[in-house]
Amino acid sequence: MTEEVTIETLVKDFIGGSKEAGTQIVSRSYGGVYNLCYSILSDKNEAEDAAQETFLKMFKNIAQYDTNRGFIPWLFQIAVNTSRNMLSKKRPRSFLEPEQTLTISDIKFSPADIITKEENLSQITAAMERLSPELKIVMWLKYQQGLENDEIAQILEISPGALRVRLFRAINIIREKVRKED
Repeated sequence: MTEEVTIETLVKDFIGGSKEAGTQIVSRSYGGVYNLCYSILSDKNEAEDAAQETFLKMFKNIAQYDTNRGFIPWLFQIAVNTSRNMLSKKRPRSFLEPEQTLTISDIKFSPADIITKEENLSQITAAMERLSPELKIVMWLKYQQGLENDEIAQILEISPGALRVRLFRAINIIREKVRKED
């Protein structure tokens, strides 16, 4: 049985000149980067462009990567910054594509954390659509990616306290919007 090589080992191999390691880095992390970009940009084509640009920036700046820091948070920080730059050039868009639907199983966080289980998921989705991009990013990284608060704060370049405030604010906004719709 072969052990799977860690992403950090692949990064070291890539820095050492292994092109195959670079291919594996992209292969393993593309989905997370794309989903993060999509959660910010709310457009499939723009998210693909942002993900591709993220990897180009990653390859260009890999020599500056601090190996004492986790690779995925570093990569996600590039994705967040790239997506923010693209977003600042465009008008805000919907959280979901019009043809996209969500089910309870699509969401990794418990709806009970936001509202009671009896509430309609469409109300949650509508409330999330109205969150600012900064709050959407926080919710996605925390509940969809399952990252720790310290990692999220590092990715977004904010203090852990500011992160907790954003999480609290996002959950309360969703809760209030859902209650108003009842």
